Formats: sequence, structure tokens, C-alpha cells
Amino acid sequence: MTLIFLRTGSAAIQSDSFCQFWIIFDYAFFTGGLWTMATATIERYWLIFHRAFFDKHILILHYIPIILCMIYPLTLYSSIVTRYPCINTFDYSSWTCGGACYLYEVRYRFQNIFVTYLLIYKKNRTIFVFRQIYIYEIEDIFN
Repeated sequence: MTLIFLRTGSAAIQSDSFCQFWIIFDYAFFTGGLWTMATATIERYWLIFHRAFFDKHILILHYIPIILCMIYPLTLYSSIVTRYPCINTFDYSSWTCGGACYLYEVRYRFQNIFVTYLLIYKKNRTIFVFRQIYIYEIEDIFN
């Protein structure tokens, strides 16, 4: 969808339902990708340094977070984009048709900025912290 937009300069299908699908698809997979990356980083640490603990609690530490990384963003954005009580005016010449209408309301704009901060900064910070712990523990093994 994005590649078609970048090639043609407009949405692939110029309809409101397609724009809602594009918004849900784009937002959910971006958020799910960030969460999955952070979860994989934490799991890598547990698998290397705490394998017995991880194997004992594999349902809680592996399967449930992976399922949540897929289901929660899809459910969240599907419900917000389709059920939020505002009128969408889509611009077919903008990426994701100009975005969802809830982003243009002041109350949700600050909430979205806060959530984006948590998703990008905190998840990247989590990845960085666990990499540093990983490096520190490897240095302890070899010293």
C-alpha cells in the first residue's frame, strides 16, 4: 500500500474503507514490530543467562507476550479508528490518507504523543539496557 502510494502519489483505492484499513494496518504493524523487538531483546537475555527460569515459565515469558504483541495493537487501532465518534475526512493524496480523525483532537493528540514516546523511546531504551546487561555479563564470564 505504501509502495503504491509512493509510486503514484495517491491511495491505491480511493475509498474510506480502504483508508481505514490502511491506517489500522500501518499503525498496528508499526506498534507490534516495536513491541516484538523489545520482547525479543528481553527474551534473548533470559535465554542466555537464565535458561532454567525461562524454560520453567515459558508460557508467561514467551507465548503470552508474543501473542499480545500481535493482538493488542490490532485490536486497539481497529477499535479506535472504526469506532471513535468523529468524522473522518480522508485526503487520498496523503500517506495513510491523512491519518485517523482522533489524532486531530487535542485530548487524544497529547495521549498519542505520550504513547508514541513510550513506544519508541522506552522500547528502544529497553533494548539498549538489556544489550548493556548482556555485554556486562559476557565480560564477567571471560574475566
